[in-house]
Amino acid sequence: MAFLLDTHALLFWSNQQVLSKIQLEKLDRLAQQGRLHVSTVVFWEIALLIRSGRLADFNVQNWSEELQHAAGIRCLPPTIPEMLHSVALPPLHKDPFDRLMIAQALLHQMTLITKDQTIQRYEVPVCWEGLEDLSLD
Repeated sequence: MAFLLDTHALLFWSNQQVLSKIQLEKLDRLAQQGRLHVSTVVFWEIALLIRSGRLADFNVQNWSEELQHAAGIRCLPPTIPEMLHSVALPPLHKDPFDRLMIAQALLHQMTLITKDQTIQRYEVPVCWEGLEDLSLD
């Protein structure tokens, strides 16, 4: 089973904040196993959050490169079918980044790691609290 990190989940894991020690260990292990993915639109979203002042200023370019090399996560660039699928989803979520990640998770049969309650209303496998109980064997 493969997993796709939502933006906040990636930031929490990278900064080792909010997540429990067990959740951090599970994400580390998923990355080591090559089962942890991040949509490349996450880096665009983070850059926009920094520009708007909603996120502390840091060098997204350097951070993204370090993260990809150190963590072992796999980047998932959006494809045309994924973009089109995101538009065809029910209009429950207004955020185009989240809609695209939902489409990517669905089309790649991944579980989306997110605490976003609106995303959880879609028929996409979601994991947040259950991350601690996840068997990685």
